[in-house]
Amino acid sequence: MSLKQGLGTFWAKYKWPVIWLVFVAAVVQASLGRSAPPAKPLGWMTDYAAAARLAKAKGEPLFVDFDATWCEPCQEMKSEVYSTAKFKAATQGMVLVEVDVDANKQLAAERGVVGIPDVRIYAPDGVQLASVNSYDGTTDELYAAILSASNAR
Repeated sequence: MSLKQGLGTFWAKYKWPVIWLVFVAAVVQASLGRSAPPAKPLGWMTDYAAAARLAKAKGEPLFVDFDATWCEPCQEMKSEVYSTAKFKAATQGMVLVEVDVDANKQLAAERGVVGIPDVRIYAPDGVQLASVNSYDGTTDELYAAILSASNAR
C-alpha cells in the first residue's frame, strides 16, 4: 500500500472526526482570545427601578450607566474608570446603577438613549442633572458631570 492510498483510507475512515476536532479546536482558540467583560465593582445595582427608589429615599443622586456587554468603550469604562479610587470617591453619596440596554430596551428608549456608553446623573426626584454620551479613554467630561451633579444637590 502506498502512502497516498494509506492517507486516502485514513481520510475516508476518520474524515468527520478530524473535521469535528478542527472545529472544536478553532472554537476553543477563539474563546481563549476573549476575556469576560469586567465585573462591576461592589455597590452597583442592576435594577433601575429599585435604584431610583433608593436614590429618592436616601436623597442622593442616581448615577446611571447605560451600556451593553458587546460595547467595547463601555467595557473599557468599567475596567479603566469605575474600579478606581478616584471614581469611588467622586461618586460617594450617589446610588450607582448599570442598565444593560439590550435587556432593558424600553427603559433605554424612554430615557432617549441612542448610543452607548451613555452615563446619566439624575437628582433624587428624577430630574436629569448631567450626561456623558461617549468614552474615548479620557475622564475629564465624566468627572465634570459628576462634579456638576454634586454641586446641584
